[in-house]
Amino acid sequence: QNKHSDSYICYESLADLYLRKAMKSLKENKTSQSKILKVQAISYLKQAQEIVESNFPKDSPHIKRLRTKLKNL
Repeated sequence: QNKHSDSYICYESLADLYLRKAMKSLKENKTSQSKILKVQAISYLKQAQEIVESNFPKDSPHIKRLRTKLKNL
């Protein structure tokens, strides 16, 4: 019954963490590790987006923010 509509926050936070780790790996010239981390971050953002799209109105700022983050990657 409970859809846990706020669970998108955890996925978005994980995506931000993985993006920071990816940037750190890139600075350390670990490009393959950086790519793997970035792919995982994108996956978390997509999961967050699915939750938001199913629980919030179409004009929600959450949807716009997540789409922008995905577009910028």
